[in-house]
Parts: sequence; C-alpha cells; structure tokens
Amino acid sequence: RWEFRLRDGQEPVRELIAPWLPQSYDGDFEVVRETQYTFRARVADRWRSGRVFLLGDAAHLTPPFIGQGLCAGLRDAYNLTWKLARV
Repeated sequence: RWEFRLRDGQEPVRELIAPWLPQSYDGDFEVVRETQYTFRARVADRWRSGRVFLLGDAAHLTPPFIGQGLCAGLRDAYNLTWKLARV
C-alpha cells in the first residue's frame, strides 16, 4: 500500500512507485483504489472540564501525514500522566 499526495492534475504514478519496483520491471500495474481526503487542523477550545481531559485527536485534529496524529496523542498522554503523578 502506498499513499501519495498529488497536486491537481498531477498523475506521475509510475515515477512515484518506481523506487519500490525492481529496476528491470517494465510491465504495467493497476491502481486498485484511490481516494481523496480533506484534511483539517482544528484545536478544542477547552482541553479540560473538571476531572476530564481531552488528548490526541479529540483535543487537536491534525492531518495524518507520517503518523503525526498518533504520535501527538502519545505525547499528550505522556505529558499529562507525569503531571498527574505529581498531584
């Protein structure tokens, strides 16, 4: 599975996939599925209400490039847990 970000009208699929194909490969391939995503970056107005905290995508939605959504959520959890441990 590969994901590529293309600009409008850009379709250089063979060039993008070439690094993962054997150099001797000169055959055809088929794009089985394609989809378009709409990315938005959003931040919650409040991250806490009493004893309830928001973390990760619930607190700050980010585009999912290179797994940054998951990484941000893990950083949030680590950041909150060491602070709660000191209470």
